[in-house]
Amino acid sequence: MLEPRGRWHVTVAAVGSVLYLGAVVAGLGFVVFVWLTRTYSPSRVNVFVFLSPVFGVLFGWAVLGEPISAPQALGGLAVAAGILLVNTGR
Repeated sequence: MLEPRGRWHVTVAAVGSVLYLGAVVAGLGFVVFVWLTRTYSPSRVNVFVFLSPVFGVLFGWAVLGEPISAPQALGGLAVAAGILLVNTGR
């Protein structure tokens, strides 16, 4: 993309992947999020947004074999503690 002579190779699979991610994954995530905020308190539901980077690290470890560093593990524990704190009221 940033190379001066690079060419873009747009394939049907690439277009399908982008459409799937944009329409299905993002759309379904939005619908579930709206449903949860109507069912539960928005402040209780919104803290789960912080799980996104935690799952990114876990999937990177499980799928790509990337190591999990100590700061990443501590960050995941901090996110889990925050979610527990918000949802239990302790």
